[in-house]
Amino acid sequence: MSPDLTRKFSWRHGQKCRALQVQLVPTRFPMFDLQWQIEFRKHFPYNWKKFSTFEIRIMPPFSDQPDKPAKYAISQETRSALLAAATEVFLEHGLRAARVQDIAERAGIRLSAISYHFGGKEALYLAVLQQHAEAAIAHMPIAPPDPGLPLKERFAFFVRALAYRMLDEDSPSRIGQLLVREVISPTPALDVMFERFTKPQAQVLFGLIKEILGARTPPKVLLRAMLSVVGQCMMYRVGMPMVERLSPGFQQRKGWLDEVVAHVIEFSWAGLQAMAVTDGREVRKGKFS
Repeated sequence: MSPDLTRKFSWRHGQKCRALQVQLVPTRFPMFDLQWQIEFRKHFPYNWKKFSTFEIRIMPPFSDQPDKPAKYAISQETRSALLAAATEVFLEHGLRAARVQDIAERAGIRLSAISYHFGGKEALYLAVLQQHAEAAIAHMPIAPPDPGLPLKERFAFFVRALAYRMLDEDSPSRIGQLLVREVISPTPALDVMFERFTKPQAQVLFGLIKEILGARTPPKVLLRAMLSVVGQCMMYRVGMPMVERLSPGFQQRKGWLDEVVAHVIEFSWAGLQAMAVTDGREVRKGKFS
């Protein structure tokens, strides 16, 4: 056990002093993983409250415990199956209309496993959103690896990441579809996702647009400009059935997503440059590199 995992606590109770070692092990109920259960490492008398000191050793996560690999693997497999099945059901029906029986049946797992692993339908729904948000962040980061890139390249990098997060059917994440449904029919999970996923993205884009338009640009103008950029990407997610009717086979064309990304970047950049202000004066219009 590494020393940095060791925590010591002490108190005084009269004149009696003895030492006791215990282990703290995380509970197996994921929704309450901050709770701990105590496993005593050695026999101790019943008057243990009289002891003045004891040492608490925090065990590694279950995935690192060599004595329970098979059971842990089965547990993780069950959890993953439930998340995959729940993703499809929530996309089809939303949180309110989704039935846990359908999720369990689609996953091929007993119904009680949902309560065991997640605590209920609402907690499972939030876990699905968080899983796909994390997958989107890992698959398509919004910040370029080189923060010193020119402003237009940083703006283009963000727009591409945003569009791919929303529209890429080959992505391991379905956060675009899930969030659109959540926005249309909000649940308590919306506040959580806004703080953890949407707000950080908005702050990055807000900062980029402020660089483009100038530091003295009113916040309401920055907000409208930001929503205009995001709205172009979201239109292809929400309005794709209409786009397909306007242009049959739109999504079947090779490279359609890259074409959309290029258009949103150039269209937005030109519009932002046209309304850019520096010290309260409009800058020249035209091509900016």
